[in-house]
Amino acid sequence: MAARFVGSAVVLTAAWMIGVAVRQQRAYTAGLREQADRRVQAQLADGRRAATEERLRIARELHDVVAHSRSLIAVQAGVGHYVAGARPEEAERALASIEGISRDALREMRRLLGVSRHDGHRQYPRRTAAGQARRPRPGPAGHGGLRNRPGAAGVAGSVNLGPFGRI
Repeated sequence: MAARFVGSAVVLTAAWMIGVAVRQQRAYTAGLREQADRRVQAQLADGRRAATEERLRIARELHDVVAHSRSLIAVQAGVGHYVAGARPEEAERALASIEGISRDALREMRRLLGVSRHDGHRQYPRRTAAGQARRPRPGPAGHGGLRNRPGAAGVAGSVNLGPFGRI
């Protein structure tokens, strides 16, 4: 009878130990699954945050392009209007400057809007539709052309371009 009792105790102990091991394995697997879910959620949140930051950067840059170009156009139009009767050649230079500024602003806006239309599945070409290589966006040193435009149209004075200085 003692042998039967010991045999039963061994079987029950083995079954209990197997049950504990299975429970621990299931808890460990559930913990891994939960960690993976949290990691995926964090990656999705990071992706959404990065996309939002990029949209905000593009919006700020687009605002800068439009605001600065419109300011220069307004100055040039004012000069053209002021000198139209007395100095038609200066008015003509002001109109040519307005045309150039407008074209540059439209080109920059198209570039920015093209970047914002990225669909996430393909890379945009490194060239424009006209086959020209894309250039990095200019910093303050790259806006020398903006600084020289009013003077080329015969404007004396300056316009504040914020972080880009005065022209």
